[in-house]
Amino acid sequence: MEHDMEAQDNVITILVAREEEALEALGKLAKKAQRYGTPRITWTLGEVREEDRQDSEGRRCRVQVRDLVLGELEAPRVGDFTFIARLERTAHGTIIDSIPGVELPERFRHSTGECEHCRTDRARAHLFVVRSPEGELVQVGRTCLRDYMGTDTPASVAARFRWIKEAREWGEEFGGGGTVEDSAEELLAVTSAAIRLWGWVPKSAPEEAGQPTAFAIGPWFWCAPGDREGQARRAELRAALGEEDWATARATVEWVASPEAGDSEYVHNLRMVLAPGIVPAKRRGIACSAVAAYHRHLGKLAERQREAAAAATSRHLGTEGERLRDLRLTCTAARGIDSQWGTTILYKFRDQRGNVLSWFSSGGADLDPGKEYVVDATVKGHGEYQGVAETQLTRAKVREAV
Repeated sequence: MEHDMEAQDNVITILVAREEEALEALGKLAKKAQRYGTPRITWTLGEVREEDRQDSEGRRCRVQVRDLVLGELEAPRVGDFTFIARLERTAHGTIIDSIPGVELPERFRHSTGECEHCRTDRARAHLFVVRSPEGELVQVGRTCLRDYMGTDTPASVAARFRWIKEAREWGEEFGGGGTVEDSAEELLAVTSAAIRLWGWVPKSAPEEAGQPTAFAIGPWFWCAPGDREGQARRAELRAALGEEDWATARATVEWVASPEAGDSEYVHNLRMVLAPGIVPAKRRGIACSAVAAYHRHLGKLAERQREAAAAATSRHLGTEGERLRDLRLTCTAARGIDSQWGTTILYKFRDQRGNVLSWFSSGGADLDPGKEYVVDATVKGHGEYQGVAETQLTRAKVREAV
């Protein structure tokens, strides 16, 4: 099965000082891809910018970098095995970079350094997972990739598989490494303020959705003195950042570590990234997403509370066939439903006493959840949904409340 990569996974940040080397290496990679019979590898270069780095002795320095954006890569198979994931072993556990749409069994979250092919066990920073046609998953070391994939070079693997995350490891060779790490709590607090200011935009969102949040907060951590736009964004964040954001950051960390967050591969990776208390720049995207995930969790809790309250208070209104007039109702939800007869919209309402009502509209009504309306409608029937008494309406006439 072929998997599409998320948009953010095809961007590699390289040092301008090593740009010539990087392009030469990428050219060789493209020639290999051509020999493999895959579509041509393409790339574009972004604008030059400056970043704050630190060297191996911890001294800060400023370097020029630019983004190298790879085009999509074809995903053929080699032999009978398919490339599935890269495992990054850290002091706090294993971070799993899987092909989108694939979630590995839990055993890989506690990966040792053992290569299951050659049976050697050593302190490997990275391991790889391949899958046989029968579904068997095998964890192998870098050098044993050749026995499964025909190559032991991660860059070559990237050329043959739509898995540009592996190319990131290649790109880091020319990206200088050693990026300055962010305080996890500060990163989450700034993310909270940014979401309040500009809304949440994941890296995978289409371009028209706006700048991804992980990029939007970049100027907070470092901004060139002459970057007016970055300086203005930093000032806007500084003015917005408040105690509520720091509280959200702490609550997010606690939630991620708790059983409430679940045990998905995504949550596991969040725990591994946030556990050290600092976040490498290359993991900023997933770390930022923790705040959005926490907000979704709170939203679900609030919805369950509303449903519980509705179950306790909602009562049926009128009798079947009765015309109800001047109902003051708040629209709580609108959901499109497709059928062979076209699309209808299911609207849910709640009145001031907590009674729940529903109406299927096929006449082009455009109601906004959260807004109050005055409704004349006929009672179609009485029902119950998820334990909540619900009055079903028909032939509704709706006008905005004043």
